[in-house]
Amino acid sequence: MNQRPRHLTSGWCPEWAPALVGDKFSLVCLPFAGGSATAWSGWVGCLGQGTSVLPYELPGRGGRLAEELCVDRQALVAQIASDLFALQTDNDPLVLMGHSMGATLAYEVALELGRNVPLILTGRCAPGFSGSISADYSDEMLLQRLKRHGGTPAELLQNTELVELILPVLRADMKLLSDTRERAEFYDCPVLVMGGTNDLDVPRTGLEGWRNLCPNTELRMIPGGHFFVKDQADSVQAHIRAWLARLL
Repeated sequence: MNQRPRHLTSGWCPEWAPALVGDKFSLVCLPFAGGSATAWSGWVGCLGQGTSVLPYELPGRGGRLAEELCVDRQALVAQIASDLFALQTDNDPLVLMGHSMGATLAYEVALELGRNVPLILTGRCAPGFSGSISADYSDEMLLQRLKRHGGTPAELLQNTELVELILPVLRADMKLLSDTRERAEFYDCPVLVMGGTNDLDVPRTGLEGWRNLCPNTELRMIPGGHFFVKDQADSVQAHIRAWLARLL
């Protein structure tokens, strides 16, 4: 049977990531702080036939650059949940994936949807295991965070014009993460948690903390730092393909 494109009306999914009617899974991917949907561009088509990889473009970046950046996490979570509500059907189940900040958003969106949505959470400690984040970092402190996490090439951080574009997005995302109204609710759905063995900001104990909230959690440790999902993409994708296969 030939698959046909699904029409997504809200504009949150870039045109280069086709959603196909009849796929086994719609895997919606949420970005890390300062990131955009392009962080997942290399994933499209890499999880095998039957899985649509649908990067979610947050307001104020990428194809939604003209929109205002959102600094209210509750409002953003509600909007994402509203956008994704129609994707969850019995024949085309929704799976949410997020890295770092995106993992927090994925978990809270799943709670908002209130339905059986499997989660893939990478590079993020469970609620209550992360250190506090300030909404008032200086530009230099924000750049130091980027350098420490290692997800941005050094030559790009030396480009003044590019840095001026990145900083407002990163600052807005820090405000999102600094919200003290962190949700920590029981979630009895399949969850795959992955972390980098050398990620100093996300230790294994913080990753294991997800089991306190999500008893159906599998944990995988991948060689690398905070951006192991990029540096070890083949390995990460192999784990995801095997995990998704067990959900069928």
